[in-house]
Amino acid sequence: MDLILGSQSPRRKRLLATLGVPFRCLTPHVEELSDGFLPRALVQENALIKWRWCCEQEPESLILTADTTVEIDGMVLGKPRDRSDAEAMLQRQSGRVQSVHTGYALGYAKEGDKPLRYGVVTSAVTFKKLSPADIQTYIDRVQPYDRAGAYDIDESGDLLVASCCGSRTNVMGLPMERIRELWDCIH
Repeated sequence: MDLILGSQSPRRKRLLATLGVPFRCLTPHVEELSDGFLPRALVQENALIKWRWCCEQEPESLILTADTTVEIDGMVLGKPRDRSDAEAMLQRQSGRVQSVHTGYALGYAKEGDKPLRYGVVTSAVTFKKLSPADIQTYIDRVQPYDRAGAYDIDESGDLLVASCCGSRTNVMGLPMERIRELWDCIH
C-alpha cells in the first residue's frame, strides 16, 4: 500500500518519517479557505479539501493531509505576507497564549467524501515577552514566511516560546501522537 503525504512541507515530511514507513509526497493544487469558518473548522475543511484532491490523483493510495493555523483572540494568523506582517504577528503573540490547530485527514479515496479518520488537534503555546530586537533576531535567523503565525517552534523556537501545552508536533504541523494512533488502527 502506498502512503501519500499531501504536502511539500519539510516539517511535515520530517515528522512523518518518524513513523518509519515509506511514503511519497504530492502537492495538492487547491485554493485553501481563509474566511467564513471558525479556526478549528477552517483547518479541518482545508485538510479535507487537500485530501479530496489527492484522492483524485492517487485513488488507490492511503492519503494523509493536514492544515495548521494559529489562533489568538479568535483571530487566525496564517502565513505572513512579508517581513512587516511577520513582525506584527510576533508582536501580537508576545507574552501571550495562542492556540495552534491542525486539521488532519487520513484515508482511502474509496471511503467517500470524507475519510474515516479525520479531526483537529489543538495545542496551547505561551510566548515569552518579546522585545523588538528579539523579533528582528528571530526573523533574520528563521525567515518564517512559510509558517502559520510567523514562527516555528522547532527552529529557534526557544527564542520565542516559554511553554507548550499539548502536542509539540502539532505545533510543527502534524500531530504525530494522533497520526501514530490512527496508523496503528489501520494496521
